[in-house]
Amino acid sequence: MVITAGPSLAPEDAARMRRRAIFECHKYDPQSGDVSVLAPFALRIDEATRRDLTRRAEALAREMITAERAIAADRRARRELALPLPLRGLLSSRAPGAEPPTLARYVRFDFHPTPDGWRISEANSDVPGGFGEAGGLARLMLPHYPQHAVAGDPSDALARSIVDRIGARRPVALVYATAFTDDRQVMLSIQDALAARGVESVPCGPDALTWTRGRACLEGRELGGVVRNYPAEWLPSLLWSTAWWRFYRGGRTPLANPPGPALISQNKRFPIACRRAGLDLPAWREHLPETRDPREVDVHSGDWVLKPALGRVGEDVGLPGVTPPREWASIVKSAARSPERWIAQRVFETVALETPQGAMYPCVGVFVVDGRAAGLYGRLGRTPLVAGDALEVAVLVDRAPVERGGRVARVV
Repeated sequence: MVITAGPSLAPEDAARMRRRAIFECHKYDPQSGDVSVLAPFALRIDEATRRDLTRRAEALAREMITAERAIAADRRARRELALPLPLRGLLSSRAPGAEPPTLARYVRFDFHPTPDGWRISEANSDVPGGFGEAGGLARLMLPHYPQHAVAGDPSDALARSIVDRIGARRPVALVYATAFTDDRQVMLSIQDALAARGVESVPCGPDALTWTRGRACLEGRELGGVVRNYPAEWLPSLLWSTAWWRFYRGGRTPLANPPGPALISQNKRFPIACRRAGLDLPAWREHLPETRDPREVDVHSGDWVLKPALGRVGEDVGLPGVTPPREWASIVKSAARSPERWIAQRVFETVALETPQGAMYPCVGVFVVDGRAAGLYGRLGRTPLVAGDALEVAVLVDRAPVERGGRVARVV
């Protein structure tokens, strides 16, 4: 694999890119606290690395879909997921009512370079972020990097799949958690892509939908489909009058990322459930570190990361030697109190990359939409734990021979 950090933009060009990201790509959260999270440079990969990541991500997605179906049909495997009580029966393939038809499936796999090749730590298969950053930031950065190309646009790929599935006759609801700006910007990026293909779409909260004979409606209009950026496990927190269970059972409107299957693979205990179901997943075995119930390992050995089963954006993840001691002690205590809601994942060594802002740890997210790779989302962490405060960076495909020396580094 080859991944390099390109030269930084001039300050005036970086400021211009930041403004354009806000107003053209809906990047309304361009900083964390007082620190900008938009990298003024790009990550560059060569074409061979892009093809390699594409192959790996598509193989992982195929196995994921197969495993979701198997776990839905296996009661013992589902029990390993420690799902919230209101959802346990709804995820069974034998539950009353049909699962809603699928409008599209998409997932983002985050690849970390290690001395032994690429590794992932989970699947972002429910409500992955980074849609606008993957396509929009790359396009903004491209004029500053001759002989490079954008690796794809997941918003456009999703819009294309939606049009292929339902056409453009009826509007699409873009359901998201309206209290969160970063969730809104995901939906606005998808809205732009749908509009470019002639599809009307309306961002809204899940409580804005009404259901008539299983059909989703918005302000009295029947919808052609629903794209959801509202976490699957949050749906039961809605009022009963919203008929939130229609997202899981009995809905007749096509849904992007139906929450039942998506919640199975989004759950960090997914590998444990796969073992319980007797599934052999070669791609997952190659890329995902060993994952265990915390009761099966010595969490004080320094060899295991602790994660909540339904955690998101790196919250409450404990990495020995990186997480502050007091926070680590709190995480260990929580995992000991409710081990069925946590996982222990074997630590893997990530490779730092020299950048214009010093050594950082890269993470390349590969979007897969309906089985095909659809764009790259780059992040850079100051520590091996690449979490919500990571630097977001455009990923470009280098068509020219990779440079040597200076700030450019080879990761093997």
